[in-house]
Amino acid sequence: MKAVCFGPQCALEKQTVPLSRKTRAVSRAYCPKYCNCIRAGSVVSCRGGGLLEIPSQEGALKSADKLYLQDNKITEIRKGVFSRMRTLNYLWLNGNRIKTIENGAFEGLIQVFDFYLRDNLIERIPASTFIGADVPLTKRIYLQNNNLKSIESGAFHNMKELKTIDLSNNRITHISQDAFKGLTNLQELYLYKNLLTSACWVTGNAKSFQSLEWFGIQSNRLKTLPTNLLGSLPSDINLNLEPNPLICDRVLKLIYDALMARVNKRYMEYDLSSWSCENPQNPSHMIKVADLSDDKLEALELAMEDATQPTKLQYSQASPRVGHSQSPLVMICTCTGVFGLLRWSIAS
Repeated sequence: MKAVCFGPQCALEKQTVPLSRKTRAVSRAYCPKYCNCIRAGSVVSCRGGGLLEIPSQEGALKSADKLYLQDNKITEIRKGVFSRMRTLNYLWLNGNRIKTIENGAFEGLIQVFDFYLRDNLIERIPASTFIGADVPLTKRIYLQNNNLKSIESGAFHNMKELKTIDLSNNRITHISQDAFKGLTNLQELYLYKNLLTSACWVTGNAKSFQSLEWFGIQSNRLKTLPTNLLGSLPSDINLNLEPNPLICDRVLKLIYDALMARVNKRYMEYDLSSWSCENPQNPSHMIKVADLSDDKLEALELAMEDATQPTKLQYSQASPRVGHSQSPLVMICTCTGVFGLLRWSIAS
């Protein structure tokens, strides 16, 4: 007859059963090679494991919540590679060598909140990238530090809850007029350090930008801005345009004045102190009327810069510190730096 065990030692024996050799072997087979599985397999970390491709969808990967694949040598994301990872919420693929993403590559990812794809070699995000994936819950996509050259129409199709898109530090020269169509919950869009020469696409995506709070487009190659740029963006948006080789034109002056008004009336965080523009086409259009007849002018700042198209100003009541009151003083306007900072030099 087999003895019956009573007492606390029996509970201890039962607890040691899962630690048998057989169980440990099953556990190792359950976790992909070169990976570590914790929290009963809900977290799978293959970080820095030297992987050349995404592991097969077996064992823990079928029920994982978080999958860390960063800092490997993965070069492509093939179609269907995630098709059975239906419980995945967070996917890290940053720091690989990914260049190609096949159509339907993210098929099966029905509840991913965050995609981390930064620091790769990705060249395109075509409209078919997320086709086959039900991604209405996705909140954030990080694509900075890649080789993207354009953002095509429908690139983020069906991502209705998307709040953050980071496309900074790529080589983007073109953005489709409806590249962000349907993203009505978008709050942050970062496009700094690209090669954009136009911002006309902003107006085409205006309906998707009504919730936008942060818009970074600094360090591009923008020379002109669309007239209705601010009209296409929320009134309380934090807009960063500096530095860009902007041309001093009427539109830029209007945008600058509008932003200054927001700074004065609200507690906006625009830093306009470094704003400047290049190659003024006609500085005279910046000023409609400059009447100094009633001013008590005591001193003038002399400027040595040459104006390409100088504007003359006649001051009819010179002060003793400037010249003789009997004769008018003619000065040349030289526009330098930010709008409104005008320097005057005495004409010969």
